[in-house]
Amino acid sequence: MADAMVEESATTTRSGRVITPSTRAREASGSDNISAVRTSKKSMTQVELTAVKKAAGLIEEKQSGKDGNRDMLKKIGQYLESTYQEVKGLKEVLIKQEKMIKEQSKMIQEQSSTIQALQTQLYPVKIDNANQTVILDRDSNVLPGAIKTLGKENNVDIAKISWLSKKDTNKAYGSMVVYVTKWTDAKHLIEGNYFDIGGESAYTRIFKP
Repeated sequence: MADAMVEESATTTRSGRVITPSTRAREASGSDNISAVRTSKKSMTQVELTAVKKAAGLIEEKQSGKDGNRDMLKKIGQYLESTYQEVKGLKEVLIKQEKMIKEQSKMIQEQSSTIQALQTQLYPVKIDNANQTVILDRDSNVLPGAIKTLGKENNVDIAKISWLSKKDTNKAYGSMVVYVTKWTDAKHLIEGNYFDIGGESAYTRIFKP
């Protein structure tokens, strides 16, 4: 048996360690195991990195979706704000226009009232010694056409006539007031001191109500 066995050649390292072929085999086997472990760890690390990258990609995708929604909401908010400002501006313009229209309407009414007052402005002149039969009918009403006739006779524009004296008396002459439309006509009658009535002359005075 001693002949069959081959004596292992040993090697001594500088540190004094004796290494035999069997030791080398064990160390080689251990080295292979370490290499395999390292390879396995490397593979696991790569798998983990891939998983992390994938997870990061999913997170980024979701975040991108959130950012897109946020941008959309921001744009909608800006649009609504812009629309609100436009509506607010239009409302202010309408309020100003409405106020302006009211002021113009008030001004027109005032001007209309002034014009109407000027148009209806009459100037009274008192007439004494007026022939009642030429002015009034039996019911003491002003005769139709009397205003036009007297106006033409005296070259003035008469709007109306009011009898001043008592209507139930038997006196043929009395006093009345003629209302002319022009101040110049009233002045002319008063300064002339006369008023023609059916060919007769009556006397004019300033009317004092």
